[in-house]
Amino acid sequence: MVITDKFNNYTITEVIKAYLIDGQSHRNIQREILNLPAPARGGRFVIMELLHHYNIRGDKKDLLTLKSISELNTTNRFKV
Repeated sequence: MVITDKFNNYTITEVIKAYLIDGQSHRNIQREILNLPAPARGGRFVIMELLHHYNIRGDKKDLLTLKSISELNTTNRFKV
């Protein structure tokens, strides 16, 4: 089963927004948006699997708080 089959489009959008725009941590997103346990010592986060499905990695965290998509496209920094 593909990770995106486990969540509806609204939830996926909220997760991506929380990471790219709000700069929230994997742990917080998993706990607050997905309502899943998020161990303090880390572990396999469902949120990571979901973000990686869209090729969103750590270097993209809070990316859209700094610049617009247009600015990022101009500098070739917004590649998925």
